[in-house]
Amino acid sequence: MSINLLLENDTDPVIWRGPIIAGTVKQFWTDVRKYGIFQMPGLR
Repeated sequence: MSINLLLENDTDPVIWRGPIIAGTVKQFWTDVRKYGIFQMPGLR
């Protein structure tokens, strides 16, 4: 998921700071494990 999907204007800058990035990453990995929503790049 891209953060710009959550913004009103996809060209707006996003500032990541300690607790914000930590919470976002934690929620992302929890959701990935919960729903299995991830893609592995193809091997060549």
